[in-house]
Amino acid sequence: MHPALTAALAAGFRLHNILTWYKRTATANRWYMKNAEFILFLGKGPAFKINNCSSMACIEMYWPDETRHPTEKPWPLIERYIRNSSEAGATVFDPFMGAGSTGVAAARAGREFIGVEIDKAWFDVASARIAKADREFSVFGGGGRQGELLADQMTTQLDMEGVR
Repeated sequence: MHPALTAALAAGFRLHNILTWYKRTATANRWYMKNAEFILFLGKGPAFKINNCSSMACIEMYWPDETRHPTEKPWPLIERYIRNSSEAGATVFDPFMGAGSTGVAAARAGREFIGVEIDKAWFDVASARIAKADREFSVFGGGGRQGELLADQMTTQLDMEGVR
């Protein structure tokens, strides 16, 4: 967490809070078993209030992985943070998209999404998951094809840059 916080502060962000996801499951290692992950809640520009000021900084949530990505996060947890920290139509950016859980959460919350993933196989998994979430969101009165269109735009951009 220290390198990420140091880089964020150097880029002009300020730390609002450190949020905790209590996973219930633990990752074995040589020291204390890790049963929590931390989220840096950062901001730039004018301070703002979250939408539900009674929200707790520590959330307990078990969620089975939907893919085989080694660091997959539960999209319901991310959706909770997105809904609480932004308004409908806002843009969510994930520079390390992985299996696309943040994009799934953004689509389900009615937010635009921009994601970056260097591994083509995981990019394809993420694109499919985001498009599916966006279709489901549309069926239940959501905002349409934003996930599918963004996945197409990201694919085109990566093709133009020779990444794919």
